[in-house]
Amino acid sequence: MSMEIPNYVNAGVRKAREKKGKVKLYVDEDGTYYLVIGVSLACRDRNKLMNEIYDEVYKETQEANMMILVVDEKEIVKIEPIGKEIEIEQ
Repeated sequence: MSMEIPNYVNAGVRKAREKKGKVKLYVDEDGTYYLVIGVSLACRDRNKLMNEIYDEVYKETQEANMMILVVDEKEIVKIEPIGKEIEIEQ
């Protein structure tokens, strides 16, 4: 059973991939999406990336059921899965 990923989530994933980090996507039972990005960026640049992703997301929708977490690429393996992981191309 495959699920349809909303356009706004796909827009966020595309923007996250631009930084060449590791990107993971999860969805919980309530339909909330969690976009986790592991990159080698300074804290200020991670915050900037998060804002850029939300800018792309809100071009697609007025209301997004989505959380974004940007961490150091070495730390992404420590993130506990939130709901079900959705396979996305890296």
